[in-house]
Amino acid sequence: MERLTAQQIYDRLVEAYGKPRWWPGTPYEIMVSAILVQNTAWTQVEKVFAAWGEPEPAKVLKMPVEQLQETIRPCGFMKAKAATVRRVSE
Repeated sequence: MERLTAQQIYDRLVEAYGKPRWWPGTPYEIMVSAILVQNTAWTQVEKVFAAWGEPEPAKVLKMPVEQLQETIRPCGFMKAKAATVRRVSE
């Protein structure tokens, strides 16, 4: 089975359903936002992005796991969400 990157998955979804109309931002920001917003308020996602500055895959991958988890803490389930965000960032 072929392993797709997050960008390839996003591209396939856009092909199938069109460009998303509900969240602004880059495809990466939309994917990470979708992970972080689960079981929390949007304001908590905004806190994470404020701590990160401009969300970029390279920045997330350079961040030590413990630091990533700590920045994700406001969104809850910080260990699981940090692991998923790292996978999407690869």
